[in-house]
Amino acid sequence: MDLPGSIGNLKHLRYLDMSESLVKMLPNKICSLPNLQILLLSSCRNLTQLPNNIRSLIRLQHLDLRETPLKDMPQDLCNLKNLEILSDFILGEYSAPHINQLKGLRNLRGGLCISGLQNIVNAGDISENILIELEHISELSLRWDCDMTNNSEIQSVLLDKLQPGTDLKKIFIYRYGGTRFPNRLGNTSFSDITTMFLQDCKRCRTLPPLGQLPSLKEFLISGFDESVSIDRR
Repeated sequence: MDLPGSIGNLKHLRYLDMSESLVKMLPNKICSLPNLQILLLSSCRNLTQLPNNIRSLIRLQHLDLRETPLKDMPQDLCNLKNLEILSDFILGEYSAPHINQLKGLRNLRGGLCISGLQNIVNAGDISENILIELEHISELSLRWDCDMTNNSEIQSVLLDKLQPGTDLKKIFIYRYGGTRFPNRLGNTSFSDITTMFLQDCKRCRTLPPLGQLPSLKEFLISGFDESVSIDRR
């Protein structure tokens, strides 16, 4: 199943829901819809890439990619200045530096999942605090899609650079390969965090100073191979 190129003629289209469809490729013509505001592509099991010109959808506000096996994100996604909801940001093997685009999407709000972090092999390529200005993100998931056991130092620097904004309420970290979490993940600037899940971080031995998170109500730790202690600092 594929969308016809003639969809580009629907100049007044604002809402397009292709969720759970069998679509394999989106035509470039979809990027010529000047008024498109909502594009729903969740659970499109055969869709592995977005059109390169998606940056032309300057009025796009909502892009739902949940459970869709994209290989990476297109370049210049940061042009979508009106984007408020972006469910997923996927880093491919050769597109890891694209994560810096998030710094320009300051209107993002709600939940965001960043996956494919194992593809960042040089933490120096990543801007400092690229998420700190995403002030309206309330839920953040950070995913390494395979166990990273051979570059613990890089993973630690990377996680430190992925410091979220202070309005964060929920954070989920999967398969982080460092031996400890950055101390500031548990400092008082994150006093509003209510939920923290840490899963399959097999090399980690030290948890953040959880005693400095007074709003924490739900904490899950699982899949840790090392004995774990809580940092008191």
